[in-house]
Amino acid sequence: MANVGHSAANAAGAVENQEPVDELFAERTNGNLRQLRIVMVDRSIPVRARIRNLIQESKAAQILAETGSASKALTLVKKHRPDAVIMDLSLKDGDGTSLLIKIKRVLRSCSVIVWTNFSTPEFRQFYLKLGADYFLDKFREFERVPKVLDDLSSTSKKRP
Repeated sequence: MANVGHSAANAAGAVENQEPVDELFAERTNGNLRQLRIVMVDRSIPVRARIRNLIQESKAAQILAETGSASKALTLVKKHRPDAVIMDLSLKDGDGTSLLIKIKRVLRSCSVIVWTNFSTPEFRQFYLKLGADYFLDKFREFERVPKVLDDLSSTSKKRP
């Protein structure tokens, strides 16, 4: 499991109290494999906790920050300049469509993984054309996230 700047108990406490966990800083240790730097955006705190556990187990990525807010997500992307953003389309204060567009404008090199419960073929095609690098069905493809991150990690180039 990745060592995070806040203790696991603090992160778990924040989830139990339904307090948003806006920033979690992780160490960058993963042998010779470069870890992806991730910002996670989902309004559901339990979903964020579940995906955080999957990511920490995979060791392919570190979560720099997480939020359920579209406006906070854009601020975090500008601040941290992540390699990837994992985002839902339904957010507390906005929709993921405009957030996806803004992320790609601000940081073109950032890979965006859209995950949603609305995963019709038409939605998939629309969001991939809009700039999403991956489009996952939250219900059926949840467990694919670590594999996608492993793939991105093995093909990513170091940025300054």
